[in-house]
Amino acid sequence: MMLVSLEGWWSEGERCWDEERSALLQLKPFFNSNNYLSNWVENSECCKWETVECDNITGKVIGINLFGASWDMEEWYLNASLFSPFQQLHWLDLSNNNIGGCIENEDYRGLKKLNILSLSGIETTDASVFLQSTLRSFSSLKTLDLSYNDFNGTIITRELHNLTTLEELNLNGSKLHIGFLQTVATCTSLKHLSMRDFEFNGFSHDHGSIYFRNLESLDMYGTALNNSFSQIFKPIISLKKLILSNCGLSGTLYDQG
Repeated sequence: MMLVSLEGWWSEGERCWDEERSALLQLKPFFNSNNYLSNWVENSECCKWETVECDNITGKVIGINLFGASWDMEEWYLNASLFSPFQQLHWLDLSNNNIGGCIENEDYRGLKKLNILSLSGIETTDASVFLQSTLRSFSSLKTLDLSYNDFNGTIITRELHNLTTLEELNLNGSKLHIGFLQTVATCTSLKHLSMRDFEFNGFSHDHGSIYFRNLESLDMYGTALNNSFSQIFKPIISLKKLILSNCGLSGTLYDQG
């Protein structure tokens, strides 16, 4: 019989990995409004923490729910490198947190709060590059919720080549440039996209339309489209569910023929 040592994987008597527990504790100062993450403490079983889900076999973190964990903060910038240790993450909920963008500088991982207007020489990014930077290390992420934050979404020129597993994306309440959605559309694994109360930032017909190859559901409830749906989206052949209530539409979506 072969005896395999697990020393260095996770501590004896615990299931979560030391590296991932430390990474979660680095996230805690950013997401602890009203002591939201009170049970995130040193030397405890992080797989039993509220809002954290681990794989039953490997002990790796596969889900983090930070919904509204910093809801009472003013707009702030999140360091995307804080998520790099979670290599097996399947789902991540960052909704309702007043996140305005992100930075990628390792030197600022310890900052609790960053007012980007008071600092110089730090590159900030919007929602699109947040996706790119966080997903760079993820090979398993399937669900991402960025809804009701303060991303403003400038023009996007880089494709998100790492979006190879993402199936569900929630952008409810966001104000983003059409170029961001054109970039997201390069993710052929994406099946479900929610854009409720969405606002297109700087939309014009000159930007071209968006084509989702394999999208199965699109929810745009409450998004002011004003009969521009057919100009924004090319026909989505794979679509099975489409919600366009309260969007200011009338008539047909596409001309016949």
